[in-house]
Amino acid sequence: MVFWEFGVDYIKFFEKRDNVEKLLKTIEEKSHAKEEEKKNIKRQQGLISEKFKFKVELVPGCSVTESKTVEGETPNTIRIESKHGGLILITFTPASSPPDPLTEISTHINLQYHEQAPIIPQITLRKLTSKQQVAKIRGHKVAMESYEWQDQAGQKGLVEGYGLWCDKRQRTYLLSLRTPPLTGQKKEKEQTNDLRRVVGSLRCH
Repeated sequence: MVFWEFGVDYIKFFEKRDNVEKLLKTIEEKSHAKEEEKKNIKRQQGLISEKFKFKVELVPGCSVTESKTVEGETPNTIRIESKHGGLILITFTPASSPPDPLTEISTHINLQYHEQAPIIPQITLRKLTSKQQVAKIRGHKVAMESYEWQDQAGQKGLVEGYGLWCDKRQRTYLLSLRTPPLTGQKKEKEQTNDLRRVVGSLRCH
């Protein structure tokens, strides 16, 4: 009976020409928006590759900005923000020899969340894990540290830091991701995995 009532409403909806036209227009607008988003992602990926000589694969809804450490210097940090509130920072610096990745990661994370306290809302960090050679990003062995962040309102989320050194490029790469507040909803896991996919897609040669 419920199905039949739904079917009647469905038929009535399509009997009106205005409804059909509105539906087709909505489908067309959404399709156009998706195509524009794909083009924007490719454009941003191309700019990163051309300017900084490494590649990342962005996910839909990302926006990219650059940061300078000193006025006039070439930017050495890429900031990738997700429409869901997640954040990825990719910092790259010249290095003549492999640094201690875990030390570099800890320093990198602490600089972000302590020295930049006037910019970033006050956040406390609790270390969860610290591992050498936990994963590989395009052939590089990668160290990783993970933290739980908590703000003054009691909201909590994850911070993950990854460090790798490229012999060919003679660069140290430090990548960190921060999730928005996590409440246990199923969709949040996929959103966090999207951030990890961007981090894991890095190719420096």
